Amino acid sequence: MYELRDLPGVDALMKDDSLEVALSRFGPAAVKQAIRNIQKEIRDSKRVPEWSINPSGYLSPIFQALDSQTYRTIFNLTGTIIHSNLGRALIDPSIIEEITPLLSRPRV
Repeated sequence: MYELRDLPGVDALMKDDSLEVALSRFGPAAVKQAIRNIQKEIRDSKRVPEWSINPSGYLSPIFQALDSQTYRTIFNLTGTIIHSNLGRALIDPSIIEEITPLLSRPRV
């Protein structure tokens, strides 16, 4: 059974190579705060899970905490439709069939 004193320090976790993927995706400030929050939850529960002793064990909880908070790329074409009158124009069904793949699978 592990104790709270067995938890690695935040700075040691930030320097570990196993978290490089999270650091490059979310940035050091967000990852550091996620680690602090994760360790606070562990301290509050007073139960130290086995994964929390190893730095690589933090990768999944960090992604769970931060992945839902990231921005998603979207296309806002509201102005195009309003200012070009496409909202009121009749469009031939064959044109709609041709552009549907472009609208549903945009290239980023």
